[in-house]
Amino acid sequence: MAADANLIASCRDTVEVVYGHFYIQDKGVSWFHDSSQPEPGPPEDDDLVRTALDWISIVSAVGDHVAGAQLEVWDREPQRQDDWEVSADFEFTCTTGNVALVAVMMGPSTEELIIGAPGAYRGRVYSRGREDAEAALETADEVPEGTEQYLVQWWQG
Repeated sequence: MAADANLIASCRDTVEVVYGHFYIQDKGVSWFHDSSQPEPGPPEDDDLVRTALDWISIVSAVGDHVAGAQLEVWDREPQRQDDWEVSADFEFTCTTGNVALVAVMMGPSTEELIIGAPGAYRGRVYSRGREDAEAALETADEVPEGTEQYLVQWWQG
């Protein structure tokens, strides 16, 4: 971990959480062209994140709602942030380096982020507002947009 990591690029967007999860997808969509590659699927057990070639799946605390997301690219591993409810590190390999948020049945966002050249990356996903989303669902039967927030960071190394 380097305290002097520099932010290279970022984008902010919203994503439709459907069936309790959403994706980040590389434009290479390798599973469309190579049946030996796993198709996107939700994280298993109590995992926050699951990855395979060209996709990252992130689980939400609740089912269907609109979450906020910040995607960031760093020149090296950024300092850990303690003001999030949960976090998980991951490894990600991509074929183009151009990613976007994807709702399970809605397709990719128009907001895209170039994380770098094709290849292997390390990353970290953070989430907060999970308890508030669960409480809203119990009391009002719906989650206000942006209650749950995500931060996803990539770096090489």
